[in-house]
Amino acid sequence: MAGKAGSCIVVCRSGVVAVYENVCPHISISLNIFDDQDLTDLLDDNLLVCSNHGARFRIVDGLCVSGPCQGKRLTSRSFSVLDSKLLITTGS
Repeated sequence: MAGKAGSCIVVCRSGVVAVYENVCPHISISLNIFDDQDLTDLLDDNLLVCSNHGARFRIVDGLCVSGPCQGKRLTSRSFSVLDSKLLITTGS
């Protein structure tokens, strides 16, 4: 299963928004197996969990803190908020 082209993970914690490409740095597949799947760690809501291999990523900076890609990061995406809408920057 390859990562869904162009899809992103959007997370908001304590008023801080983070946007990451929906690609696990372990083997470049989607973090979620199912659409609309909650990727928040059940024991620590400051972490995202890759549902394929269990890698755990800090929401604040995308750093993998445990799992097969420990030390690597999710790829962050630039975004802006306009009229209460989240606009994710496309391209490089």
